[in-house]
Amino acid sequence: MDNSTGVKSEVERLPDFQCRLRIEVPPEEVNRCFEGVYRKFLRNAKIPGFRQGKVPLNILKIRFAATIAEEVMKEIVNKHYWEVLREKEITALSNPKIDADNKLPEENKLFFFVATVEALSEIKLPDYRGITLKKEKVEVTEQDIEAALRMKQEEKANFLAVENRPVKEGDWLLVEITSFVNDSPYQQAKEYLFQLGQNRLPKEVEKSLIGRKVGEESKVEIAHKDGGEVAYKVLVRGIKERRLVVVDDNFARDLGGFASLDELRGHLRKELTLQASLIAERKLREMAIDLIAEQTEVELPPRLIEEQINHLLLYARARSDTDEEYKGEEAMRIELRPTAIHQLKRKLVLEEISRREKITITDEEVKKQQQVRVKLGAKEVGEEKEDELKWQLQRQKTIEFIMSHAKIEEKEKSLVLTPEEAKQLDLSERQGANLGAKGIELVGGK
Repeated sequence: MDNSTGVKSEVERLPDFQCRLRIEVPPEEVNRCFEGVYRKFLRNAKIPGFRQGKVPLNILKIRFAATIAEEVMKEIVNKHYWEVLREKEITALSNPKIDADNKLPEENKLFFFVATVEALSEIKLPDYRGITLKKEKVEVTEQDIEAALRMKQEEKANFLAVENRPVKEGDWLLVEITSFVNDSPYQQAKEYLFQLGQNRLPKEVEKSLIGRKVGEESKVEIAHKDGGEVAYKVLVRGIKERRLVVVDDNFARDLGGFASLDELRGHLRKELTLQASLIAERKLREMAIDLIAEQTEVELPPRLIEEQINHLLLYARARSDTDEEYKGEEAMRIELRPTAIHQLKRKLVLEEISRREKITITDEEVKKQQQVRVKLGAKEVGEEKEDELKWQLQRQKTIEFIMSHAKIEEKEKSLVLTPEEAKQLDLSERQGANLGAKGIELVGGK
């Protein structure tokens, strides 16, 4: 390859995802780099007998010959290594090993170096322009509204104290929890309200509370996922009975100043329609990436897959409290492998489309997004987080590009949210909310 500076390069693909680049820089380009380095040294060099910035060039060359040549080599490698990667469309996965045959650049002479780097094989994308997607056309039914009302009803429930009896299965309990891992503080909550039997606490802890009375304490030790023991100390501060309020016009007025229950129902219909539309759009965008990723051909280096599995493994460990919830590492690695591969392909697909379509994010766009986040209450992004924010914006812009070229068909579907979707949209604080649930019975409802 010859580019505008006369630089020539050869690329050789090696086994185990290694790639060797031989880059030859002509004397004219070497001289240009020397001139740039000389200017920097002339501005900053300090030599006894000369004022800063007034050192003669011939003195500078003699005094700093080796240092200048090393700096020129850095500039040549940094500039032309990355240029070759871009022009040859090579995705590097590691820092390069540079070999210049133990030689430094010299003025008026050709300079060559070899860079060996771990790199992806060719990414073969499907035709991502004009993919066909089926968008859910959401309809909010009366059943959905009844379910939403039920959640509002449960949020406004009253909890009455139960006296003169011990704890039994299904009770709502107000407890104080303290836990330790190997004698070090782990978790603490002064007032925690939960329903016994819903697995809010480890089952051994919940089981130990049955039969306790208000003011009594339960102590349990269970194995921790990282080894050692978790010691729980739970004080029963109150046994509660939940009483649901009647869903009527008064309920609607108390909830948000609605004139009647019918007006509240109308408000919920609009709210659910908007939220369902957002969910459908989000699912469609994810579906587009998945569809392209599934049809993309790329060989992934084992090291990259293992690193992604490690990341998923750390996340899984952080979400589990006990050995029972956390499987053995080897079993988890096998189970997480398909997910890791799929996630890597999704990321590579977006990066490759972004590169092919020359989708970029400017510093001004990053700055504007930072300002928006700060206005919404987020902390200002530091320099170390700017690259992450820039990638998020580039990812978003790339997905928008894909969607702008997609063929979208609509299919009928009533509103059914997964528990995670309901939680994300703040429809309910209860885990397990489902707006498409059947058999909802309202107390005092119409």
